[in-house]
Amino acid sequence: MKLLLTLTIFISSIASAGDYDVVDLLKRDLGEQINFVSLSEIHYCPDNTCSIYKASKKLELLPTYVYLHIIHASGYTSIYRKPFIESAKESTEILNQSKQYCLETDMSAQCILNGIATNIEATECSGRYDEGYFCFSCKESENVCHKL
Repeated sequence: MKLLLTLTIFISSIASAGDYDVVDLLKRDLGEQINFVSLSEIHYCPDNTCSIYKASKKLELLPTYVYLHIIHASGYTSIYRKPFIESAKESTEILNQSKQYCLETDMSAQCILNGIATNIEATECSGRYDEGYFCFSCKESENVCHKL
């Protein structure tokens, strides 16, 4: 528990996009559905399935990437996150503050996400809670399960 508190404080101190603390926004809008596993891994689990976001570089950008990905690219948005998207007025500002990651003239959300993903060496995995196990896959033919 002490490690989790220390980790959360550390992430909060580095994870901001301009005037917004993205970690606070994720916690505010997603509550228990967002889990900061480590500095390099965040889980978003709105049901028994999860998106697992990992980064190997520039870890301070991972919360920004997760926040923008959930709003602009996640398959969960149409099912679970409509209220989150409607309340995420900060998204436009965070996109504007992150546009240096898009090298194209079309400053689309997808271009910014792709640029951040490249910079942090992001990986998105999928996970699922099922019958006392948590199984995840980061590659097409992978299926790793851990007993809960």
